[in-house]
Amino acid sequence: MTGVIYFLRDPRDGACRYVGQTTDPSSREMNHANSRVFQGNVALLNWKWSLSSNRLSPTFEIVQSGIPISELNTREREWIVKQATSGCQLLNRPVGAIKSTDLCTAHERESCRAMLNEARDMVQCVMTVSRVVASSKDGKTLWKIDTLLRDLSCRSQP
Repeated sequence: MTGVIYFLRDPRDGACRYVGQTTDPSSREMNHANSRVFQGNVALLNWKWSLSSNRLSPTFEIVQSGIPISELNTREREWIVKQATSGCQLLNRPVGAIKSTDLCTAHERESCRAMLNEARDMVQCVMTVSRVVASSKDGKTLWKIDTLLRDLSCRSQP
């Protein structure tokens, strides 16, 4: 079995923002395109959220393939260094950095993920309400917002 090194590029300017490795490029690409949940890298998550809010997804580009699994970590680090030294503003954690997932239990991580996902949903709700307010040209704005909040189940629970 072999693996690949890939870039995630910003579709707005083509800049390389992340270097990764995988043995299953199709699944990894889908995961990056659809995943808006916390996986230990806050900078990457924020970038994905900013793309998502503009209805965009990262561009997935395989840059090296056929790499033996035993060499994937080394090759990934080489590509990270190469891209970083060429001026790319990468969102990868520094090599050897402690992941936030290393500092807490599985239960704490799951609780944190749930809170972050809830916060993401609230942000999306606020953005939707803002669009309704911005587009409203009649006196029914408050009714529209109230109805929208009820429909989206965004009301605060006492």
